[in-house]
Amino acid sequence: MPARLRARRARSDERPDPTFGMEFTNEFGGGETSLMARVTIPIGGSARREATREMAKSATVAELNVVSVHRQFLQLVEVTKQSARMSMTLYDDSSRAIDTSSLVLGKMQKGHEMGEVTIGDLISSRRYHLSTQRIAAEQRAAMETSFLKLIILGGEASFSEGIVRANALEAQGRAN
Repeated sequence: MPARLRARRARSDERPDPTFGMEFTNEFGGGETSLMARVTIPIGGSARREATREMAKSATVAELNVVSVHRQFLQLVEVTKQSARMSMTLYDDSSRAIDTSSLVLGKMQKGHEMGEVTIGDLISSRRYHLSTQRIAAEQRAAMETSFLKLIILGGEASFSEGIVRANALEAQGRAN
């Protein structure tokens, strides 16, 4: 049905539209008053048809541009969602790595106190622990960046989901 209506509209746009006008004038200081009616019926020609076709082509291009921009936006949203999921996974993994490196560092410190571990091994263990903390901080920043992008792109629903996830991560961090 819409295709038929568009075709009918396109055909009617090729025909010129008649106009009707009325003019009321006072001349000679109000000595003469006149009322004129004017009807114009333009004679259609190839120029009008070409102009109509050109406008139809421009409208089609504009519609295609809208579809293209919409698809690009949806693709950007999907990529941002995937990035957020990946960032959450990497942050969770880096949090577990911090827990593990904390245990290892604690055992290395006890071993050093007992004289079983050299100072070099203890320093290496501390460097590794600091490195895992730095990586976890970077992953959290990447995750929060992804959440902010989702908030910007998706509005309030994504904002709520991001807040819920951030609160859960905060509670998990306090528990550890």
